[in-house]
Amino acid sequence: ITMVLLLLAYFTSLFFSATNGLLFTPPPFQELTSSTIAYITAASSAVPLRRLRKDLACEGGTSTTRRTYNGLTECNAFPRKPIRPTSSYSQPGEEEEEEERPRFENDGITTADFTLDPTSEKSKEIIIDTLRLSSQQYDQIAKLSQLIVQWNDSVNLVSRKDCSPDVVFGRHILPSLALLNLPDFLNNGEQKQVIDVGTGGGFPGLPLAIAYPQHQFMLVDSTGKKLQVVQAIAEELGLSNVQTHHGRVEEMIDYHIQHKRRYHFCLGRSVAPLPKFCSWIHGLLRKEDGKLVYIIGGEIEDSVSSQVLSETPLQELIPSMRSEKRALLFNESSIARFGGEPSRKKTTTKKMGTLVGSKPKPRPEESIKFKKPAKGEWKKKDRSIPRQSGYESFKRFDSIDGQ
Repeated sequence: ITMVLLLLAYFTSLFFSATNGLLFTPPPFQELTSSTIAYITAASSAVPLRRLRKDLACEGGTSTTRRTYNGLTECNAFPRKPIRPTSSYSQPGEEEEEEERPRFENDGITTADFTLDPTSEKSKEIIIDTLRLSSQQYDQIAKLSQLIVQWNDSVNLVSRKDCSPDVVFGRHILPSLALLNLPDFLNNGEQKQVIDVGTGGGFPGLPLAIAYPQHQFMLVDSTGKKLQVVQAIAEELGLSNVQTHHGRVEEMIDYHIQHKRRYHFCLGRSVAPLPKFCSWIHGLLRKEDGKLVYIIGGEIEDSVSSQVLSETPLQELIPSMRSEKRALLFNESSIARFGGEPSRKKTTTKKMGTLVGSKPKPRPEESIKFKKPAKGEWKKKDRSIPRQSGYESFKRFDSIDGQ
């Protein structure tokens, strides 16, 4: 009887609650009744029930939190972590307050801070007035940013996050061209050999090849797909001073002797730690005037910083450009001090019937001399030893009767 009366009281309170005439709600059903009202209201509005169930969650098992949904004030208690409702469930005209978060040193710097439209007047002013390039070279640079974006859909040349011509021009092309204002970098008219190690999508090699058509550029990378795209872009831009090499730079001297002590400048952009990078390219630079220009954004070791000839932030080279990287300049003697001779790994590539980096095979006589003979192995007989046939003491009898 008690259960029947409780159920009757519950359905009665539910009926009056649905008609906004709540007269009596037993204590055991207060929270259940309020939840039912919220679900009925959500069913008649645009609020999803699943999201409403999450937003009704309260911190702690007994505490309640009051929220407003479409004019209905609701509270509930669930042992769940509270979830902040989105602005779509807030009352019209109400603005949500943003929570304060700690500020860091580089906080607020996004990709948008480095973007620049290559077709804008500001870009044209930087290329022609600041860098003193021609209008034809400006057209090539603007086309380069478009080609990188087109090829990046199929081959990952640069980061695909926020990849656009503005990002490519402001974050990759302009920092590469900032080296034009670096002192003692390709300033005289004599033809020079430049190698770009770890070029990736062609930076900084391709923009500098556009700016210096009189110098020869060798772009090196261990990823063949990227180099094929870089070579195709160079051909489409009409750059006859660009060549590519697929392979590891530390193996170039071993297999291609023409690269030894050949290059006036070596370029690198955050390829590897500087001591390791210098050990790779140590034998490529000329002893008299070879130099390394390395673009980096992080900290460097004290042993490396003591050998730096100059350290120039890229933003000082082009004031109207924003960049957090800087250019380090080393000469060949400085590279030899902390880089040392290049460390080359032993490989197992077939070359002229032998294995490069492996021990030579012993000659047949050497291998037979120290080889233990196998059991039952055929051996040449020694004729100086008398034959042991077993016939020396043999007596022949014609018949048994003859004995």
